Amino acid sequence: MTVLVVDIDEEFAVDWLVRDLPGAALRGVARSAEADRIQRQAPVTASTLHARNGLVRYRRRLERAAGELAAVVAVLELSGRAGRPEWEQEAQAYAEIGSACMDLAYQLEHRLLSRGEQAGRCAVRLVQTAHRLDAFLRPGAVAAAVQQTYCTLFDTAVFEGRGRLLPAYD
Repeated sequence: MTVLVVDIDEEFAVDWLVRDLPGAALRGVARSAEADRIQRQAPVTASTLHARNGLVRYRRRLERAAGELAAVVAVLELSGRAGRPEWEQEAQAYAEIGSACMDLAYQLEHRLLSRGEQAGRCAVRLVQTAHRLDAFLRPGAVAAAVQQTYCTLFDTAVFEGRGRLLPAYD
């Protein structure tokens, strides 16, 4: 029997999406200084999450970091080392990082998009771009770092009472 973590506080999960997940991806491609800047931002609270422009500060930093990584990837790909379509690269990131982790990131991204908030999309884009860059640097580092934050999210949610466990029958 396996277990599922359910009822995770929304602000806790969004905080993971906009601070911890991108921070881990950046560390995976040796961008620790930028990862620290993202993770040092104030944690997402319920009031931040529901304010009209509450996640703007997170989005701007994520957009900047994703843009910088994309520029590096573009230069490396122009050198002829990669010629795969973008959908294939995204599918590989999904498989290597893990479907459960990426499914949660996509769910949170879509939940935020339904409110008109782009921060989740920027976070997912940063993770995907870091994974593409990782192929040129040290393959597997981004996937391992991101998977670790995913596990930590659920451990912390359960231990701090911000989520609960339910049995899942296979």
